[in-house]
Amino acid sequence: MLPERIHTQRLILRPLDNSDADDVLEYQSHSEVTQFVPWRPRTNEEGKPAAIIRKTSTFERKGDALVVGWELQAESKVIGQNILTLTSADERTANIGWVTNPHYWRNGYAAEATGAVIEQAFRLADLNRIDAHIDQRNPNSAALARRLGMTLEGVFKGASFIKGDGGWCDMWLYSIFAPGEESVIGV
Repeated sequence: MLPERIHTQRLILRPLDNSDADDVLEYQSHSEVTQFVPWRPRTNEEGKPAAIIRKTSTFERKGDALVVGWELQAESKVIGQNILTLTSADERTANIGWVTNPHYWRNGYAAEATGAVIEQAFRLADLNRIDAHIDQRNPNSAALARRLGMTLEGVFKGASFIKGDGGWCDMWLYSIFAPGEESVIGV
């Protein structure tokens, strides 16, 4: 569905493999990274590398997912990832998420990678809509969604259980439509 490798100005976007385990563990085990995602910080004792390297699926049925690692060309190091999950094949919709190694925050890597993945997904997977569910305590991810051209559609109250806090949180729903596609309002 997506090319094996997507080259951007500074990144190579590609599937993750077991050789990336140390790089991936570096950010997946960081509490600042995992505070707004549905998994706890990962450690070697929890199954490195199998527990942290999710294999890409076929992207044909609801729940199929594509995991795209962001390799920094200058360092040959994986510094983040996207996960694109098919939410409806019939309605041509998917959900996207992103995480970045905190040592590389505020350098535009998440926007560069996620923008390229969104563009390729619309072009090659014939998607109509991509959305992102963002914890309301994470304004930086909301700002990234807006930077990518996504629109805030609403709030899901008590929509996600955050493991570290032991409580429910509200989620923003952001979305973007394929170029030339629009939603039908008032139907």
